[in-house]
Amino acid sequence: MSASRATVLDIFRSLDRSNCGACGAPTCLAFAALVVQGRKKLAHCPRLGAEAGERFASLPDERREVEQRLAEARLYLKEKISAIDFGASPERLQARLVDDKLAIKCLGRDFMLDRQGEMTSELHANFWVYVPLLNYVLHCRGRELTGEWVKFDQLRDAMSRSDFFSMRCENELRRLADEHGELFFDVLSLFGRDAGELGFAADRTVLLHPLPRVPFLLSYARAEGAFASHLSLYFDRATDDNLDIESVFVLGMGLVEMFKRIVARHA
Repeated sequence: MSASRATVLDIFRSLDRSNCGACGAPTCLAFAALVVQGRKKLAHCPRLGAEAGERFASLPDERREVEQRLAEARLYLKEKISAIDFGASPERLQARLVDDKLAIKCLGRDFMLDRQGEMTSELHANFWVYVPLLNYVLHCRGRELTGEWVKFDQLRDAMSRSDFFSMRCENELRRLADEHGELFFDVLSLFGRDAGELGFAADRTVLLHPLPRVPFLLSYARAEGAFASHLSLYFDRATDDNLDIESVFVLGMGLVEMFKRIVARHA
């Protein structure tokens, strides 16, 4: 079997399934999932046989592959930016024109975009933010926010990505909230605001604006008794008129990566 086609179950079957916890994961199945996600290495399992280790040693780095695709998309999108009328764009994008650059708020900070598609910011402008922002400039229709909040799978063309979005974005954010509690919400407060007035039945509700016309609403309920914790992300009904669904997905993953790094630094 090609290593590039290895699945969680392929790796799980190669483990001794003792759930010893030596790798740092609670179960062998969890460890296999973390390996496929690139968050654990096969070498972290002290009980994995040499033959099995060699068999899966060349598993692809999912993060590296995604960032490579985003790097290619960035080059393509940069070429399109020169055709945008910057002077006519601020109202559509809820941006400002500053020294012939578009100043676009991302999580409350200015991201400056010039006519060559180059971007600067006080925040780290990684590919996870860069590509959605370029797509926002190119394709945002300028639709006003409606105040109607919907789940990811209710957005246009989102159904096929819904399960993956839940796993990679909502579940990861829920893990951060469960494990780091107030620290996680202190981090969120640096980039968003409490939105308890919106009436969601949750312990914490936070409104984030990764892009001016593309808000994210995070709703979190703590575990209580027999009920597990729950975290959901909601989007304004106008989202899919202001950003393509693939960029919404990438933006969600970018937020997760950023929050994970900040929490790990301060934990």
